[in-house]
Order: sequence, then C-alpha cells, then structure tokens
Amino acid sequence: MVADNERTGHDRDEGGPADRPHEKVPRTVDGGYLGQVSGMRVLVIEDHEDLAGVLARGLRRDGMAVDVALDGGEGWFRRPGR
Repeated sequence: MVADNERTGHDRDEGGPADRPHEKVPRTVDGGYLGQVSGMRVLVIEDHEDLAGVLARGLRRDGMAVDVALDGGEGWFRRPGR
C-alpha cells in the first residue's frame, strides 16, 4: 500500500483553506488553522493564577494577544470598550 505522501508528495492533513488545498498553513495544536485566530485579542478571567497562566500561554502560542484578570472585578475593568 502506498501512503498519501508517497503518491502525491503531500500529507493528507496538510493544506489550507478550501481555496488553497495544497498550500501549507500553520496549524494550532488541535488541528485548526492559525490564520483563524492569529491577531485576536482575548481576556482570560480566571481566579487560579496557575491555570490563568497555562491558558494565556496556550492562546499566545496560537497567535492571540492575551490579557489576564485574576477575578471578575478586575476582568470587568479590563474588558474592551469600557
């Protein structure tokens, strides 16, 4: 049996959006496309500081700008458009 990458030179899960199926596009950890989230701004509100840090690092790794608030009151004041 011949693997996809031997037959076509591409891995089956390589590629990008439907209009560019063979163009390599950076992927997120769960297989999504980085272009879908890169540049977004996210506010993480989590009262467990360690968990907030883990979430923030993962989101930053996926290309998002991240602000962290350690409680709801702080999050209220850090929200966009206040």
